[in-house]
Amino acid sequence: MVYRKIGFYLTILLFSVYTLYIIILELYYFYPSCGCGGIMAQLPFKEHLTLNLIYIILAAISILFVKKSTYEKNIVIV
Repeated sequence: MVYRKIGFYLTILLFSVYTLYIIILELYYFYPSCGCGGIMAQLPFKEHLTLNLIYIILAAISILFVKKSTYEKNIVIV
């Protein structure tokens, strides 16, 4: 469970840094901020940003579930 929690924290960090990166590129540069392929390449900036924020929120919610399930496993009912 510890590795799963670390993975979720790293996911939040990675998506946060990437989201900040595309915001900076959108505000200060004139070239496309994402070299994504497929469906992602067709998303406008706001939808791409929204999708990244959804991923961050899902990872944060997952951390809460990992903490809760870890806590509940440590409870011993006699």
